[in-house]
Amino acid sequence: MLHKDVIGQFMKECIEGLRALSLHEEVAELEELRNQLDECCEVAVVGQVKGGKSTLINALLGEDLAETGTTETTATINYFRYGTPEDPNRPVCCHRCNGTTTFETRQFLASLQGNDMETLRRADGIEKLEFFLPSAFLKQVTLVDTPGTGAVIGEHQNRTVEYMRLASELRERHDKQTREKGRTADAVIYVIGHTPSAEDRDFLEAFQETRTGTSGPYNSIGAISKIDLDPEALRKRHELAEKAARQLKNEVSAVVPVSAGLRRVLDTMCADGRAGLKRLLDTLRQIPPDRLKFLLFRDKLFCEIESQDCPVPAVTRKELLGSMQWMVFVTVVQTAIQANFNVDFVVEKLEELTGFKPLRELLDRQFLRRGSLLRQYRIVQRIKQLLENIRYIKVRQIRSREEAQADKLKRYLRLVQASASADADTARELAEDLRKWMPVGEERRVKELCQALDTECSRMLHELDEVSADYDMLKVIDHKAQEFSDEERAELQPLFGLNGLEDEKRVLPEKLTRAYLAERQMAWKRVVEMTAKGTARSLVAQRAWTQYGNLLGRYLETNAGSLPNE
Repeated sequence: MLHKDVIGQFMKECIEGLRALSLHEEVAELEELRNQLDECCEVAVVGQVKGGKSTLINALLGEDLAETGTTETTATINYFRYGTPEDPNRPVCCHRCNGTTTFETRQFLASLQGNDMETLRRADGIEKLEFFLPSAFLKQVTLVDTPGTGAVIGEHQNRTVEYMRLASELRERHDKQTREKGRTADAVIYVIGHTPSAEDRDFLEAFQETRTGTSGPYNSIGAISKIDLDPEALRKRHELAEKAARQLKNEVSAVVPVSAGLRRVLDTMCADGRAGLKRLLDTLRQIPPDRLKFLLFRDKLFCEIESQDCPVPAVTRKELLGSMQWMVFVTVVQTAIQANFNVDFVVEKLEELTGFKPLRELLDRQFLRRGSLLRQYRIVQRIKQLLENIRYIKVRQIRSREEAQADKLKRYLRLVQASASADADTARELAEDLRKWMPVGEERRVKELCQALDTECSRMLHELDEVSADYDMLKVIDHKAQEFSDEERAELQPLFGLNGLEDEKRVLPEKLTRAYLAERQMAWKRVVEMTAKGTARSLVAQRAWTQYGNLLGRYLETNAGSLPNE
């Protein structure tokens, strides 16, 4: 079974072979890729400006680090990594385009927000910002907050274009940065509106074309943001997500409705033993139900209107609202009313409304568990592209150079032959030296090396595709659990790599025999024949049939000498 150590050894062979052929640029890129092999999965959050990207990141991190606002506030590419800053007063690592790195204050970060030209000029000299947090989530993932598309100011648009490689007109430095960023993001959370627009779809299609090492929606999911700002969207959130998933089925693997704003409010109110939530509920409980529903009609009514039948003064109500968005606050209050102000029920319902539990489960299943696979696939695919570039571009350059050398050698040899009558021995020695100094045949050596390496790349990509197909089946079993018995799930989940990718973890060692594997292969073939095509059960059965065949083939190959004694 393919392992990252195998890929690492293969990359070492690639580097040695290309270095021997003096392909230094390609060697440098391979060395950079080899360093990335052990890094954690990098997840970029992308979408249009003011779409809720930064709020989503804050909710995932449980801390307000990514700047949010009513204008396009993210003017730089921001990385959130696991770690602890040496100086808590300077938590932001600023990487500038001139190569210098400094640690900056939060005030410096604030100076980069906005869309005025002075701010954009200040941000223009910055390659990226890094935040280091001791977050368990970041032990497995590096989050990347990108500027949005559709910005009012062109520079903001261009920064996302840099990251997504959507335009070819950028300056040389931007092109180089684009290629680098396009290679480093392993997975994507695409933040979309209630209903995907034509612009959403166009952006996703263009984005997928620029991705390196992906397979359609293989590494992308969608998140419908800000559903709490529209009561109708909140009520129909699952229906909207299903519709969006159908519309974007070729671009994202799944769509989840989320309320990052509600998530952050809930986190804040539930801190210190849910003190903030208890205070809110205790205060709201004092207001008569009809009066409370009336006050929720508008924020000004809630914060300013005084009435004899409301024992809670307007100033206290305004303090309850605080900095919360009005519709988020309304959602919290209406949920409290429905739950009869029971703290546990309110928390349970708000947790469900945020959508972050299924989002985290999807991230875990789609990205974190597959992080190593995603990175390996991207790296091997990039190696294959690099080899193809050598075969179809560099080889032409080498051929032209060798043809020029051959022509020059012929002219030199003619000159030597013309002078051979004067000193034949010296002329012959000079001719031999010329052939050594101006060798030909590099084109053939490059072709042969690239062909051999490309064949190995294709083999590894096939194995990675096989692992990906198994992950897809695990996802189908999760979503369509009712179509499989407990016994079938207990058999299929290990078979598809839930417990590990080794054969001994797919099938119990005592069952790893020719007779058992052949019997189970035929059993699932019968399921395929008896099941309607295109159904979840049919797809899983087809994959089980194939996987048992793969296991049986490997078993026969490994145990060929001992089969008569089985």
